[in-house]
Amino acid sequence: MPDVQDALDQETLQYPDPRQPQLVQTVWVNTPEGLHLRKCAAIAELVVKYQARVTLQKGDHSEDAASVLSLMLLAATQGTPLTVSATGPEADDAVRAVVALFDEAGEVPQTMRRSWHPRASR
Repeated sequence: MPDVQDALDQETLQYPDPRQPQLVQTVWVNTPEGLHLRKCAAIAELVVKYQARVTLQKGDHSEDAASVLSLMLLAATQGTPLTVSATGPEADDAVRAVVALFDEAGEVPQTMRRSWHPRASR
């Protein structure tokens, strides 16, 4: 079993660098459906464009914003406050972009919308 020193030597343990910029902001889930799959996909697609590690936190539960499944695990309902934080060279821009996505009155960007509905073919 590898020990902590081996892990440190291989640099497999990663912690946020306190010297990197960090921005923290609170948003509220504003859709009746809560933090649904399309919104999670839009967030994940957005944050991977930045050189930053972005997390969303609900209470004591924090998840990686680049993972759709992780965001779904937050199970955030309408009105839930979420803390958006990021570290890295583009942390400020990444947090502002996520906040702007939540400020869109629950709308998902046009690129994330389907042009058809699964029930429409019935």
